[in-house]
Amino acid sequence: MAFEPNPVMTRGDAGTWDNGDVLNPSVIGFQGKLINYYSGWDGKVWRTGYATTTDNGMTWVKNPAPVLDLAQWTKSYIAANGANIVIDGKMYLYFQGKTSNGNQLTGLATSVDGISFDMLPEPVLALGAPGTYDDLHAADPYVIKIGDEYWMYYSACTHDYKFSMGRATSKDGIHWTKDVAPVFRAGEPGSFDDIGDAEPSIIVQSGVYFMIMTSNKDEKRSLGWATSIDGVNWTKRGNLVPESMIPAWAQALMCDPTPVPTGKNDGTYYIFFGASGQSSAAQNVSGQIGRLTVKLAA
Repeated sequence: MAFEPNPVMTRGDAGTWDNGDVLNPSVIGFQGKLINYYSGWDGKVWRTGYATTTDNGMTWVKNPAPVLDLAQWTKSYIAANGANIVIDGKMYLYFQGKTSNGNQLTGLATSVDGISFDMLPEPVLALGAPGTYDDLHAADPYVIKIGDEYWMYYSACTHDYKFSMGRATSKDGIHWTKDVAPVFRAGEPGSFDDIGDAEPSIIVQSGVYFMIMTSNKDEKRSLGWATSIDGVNWTKRGNLVPESMIPAWAQALMCDPTPVPTGKNDGTYYIFFGASGQSSAAQNVSGQIGRLTVKLAA
């Protein structure tokens, strides 16, 4: 494991749309470019930005304006915390939005060029029925393709703020069917994720599913990981990064992981993540984006 000593993306200048925090990277190759669809916060609203790199994510060139803003069904607080996948040559951006009722749900915006997006008029992942594991929020999506299906992993939350990890499946990336039960719930008291897990990312390698996610313990967020042989039944593995390796700028908060193969074909991945050395709150943390390199083995 190798940890870059400094952030690879920092906040925008005063007065820009991402001057408060940059977090939630979603890094993907598209039309010959490696793109980071990251979340930016200006003190009032989370939006989705666009940046490109030519050196595997060590430096990024930002688009001056966000590519996804409040619209359609998400009219306050957030159009961000997204994850991307290419379907039939088109960019699908699944993102977190907030309804007029205060629920945070998953929406979809699509693009043919990766910059100009059309947002669907309603969320694609509905709120759970009262008493179910996602009757308050169903957000922080991550989508992969398995065979002829798309699988979405997402953060689920109940009205009494019990967190779990949900999964839904789809044939077209638009219409989704949720699993009856979450794939796992918060850990036991004292464990590395005793408050819960969120913001999943998935790698499938040599028949093993690896999940890297944000794990919450005592209001501190760190990167956890879990493994599975079928993508449904998971074994939690604990914290991904030893605390002794974490630099000061990421000590208080590590979150929102997104993996990219290094291209070495040796099981190594770049993991981009949000970070802060100041607080584990959701925003106003002077958040920045880091990169580490890991070699995965079950």
